[in-house]
Amino acid sequence: MERKGLFYLLQSLRLLKKMLVPEIFNRGKVFLIIAGKGDEEYFRREAKILGVERMIRFAGQRNDIYKYYASADVFIMPTLYEPFGMAVTEAMASGLPVVTSRQAGVSEIITEGEDGILLDSPADPEEIARRIKPLIMDKDLRLKIGQKARKKVESMSWDKMAEETVNLYEEIKEI
Repeated sequence: MERKGLFYLLQSLRLLKKMLVPEIFNRGKVFLIIAGKGDEEYFRREAKILGVERMIRFAGQRNDIYKYYASADVFIMPTLYEPFGMAVTEAMASGLPVVTSRQAGVSEIITEGEDGILLDSPADPEEIARRIKPLIMDKDLRLKIGQKARKKVESMSWDKMAEETVNLYEEIKEI
């Protein structure tokens, strides 16, 4: 959770709470589901200090993560370092607009503003909040970016990747 930028995401929630229309937060329409393993108690304490504890839910490590993608509106992972980030491509395949950092290897397949949002500085809560806000406020934008994200990763299925790997081996074998 630390490397994934959760602390900065929690700080951005505090800023979003101030930036957005109060009734969005009062009705519980904006909240963060945190899946994965990490020091949950530490992040609960930090969320309480930041005044966003009511906006977060911990789901723990999941085998049924697809259910969470299906119920989400946006996927956010402001990672400080990530070699690739399967979670990002899974979210894209689920039709979610993704917000991640340029430090994630998966950022190489994302076209900024078209099929995802790329953060220049994942440790900057203001940038995170500013980049998330339009996605919260504009359902059409979420759907547009999510649809393009899904289309982008359709060619990256396990079957397709296995087929391309076999084809590469066949090419090398002929050389």
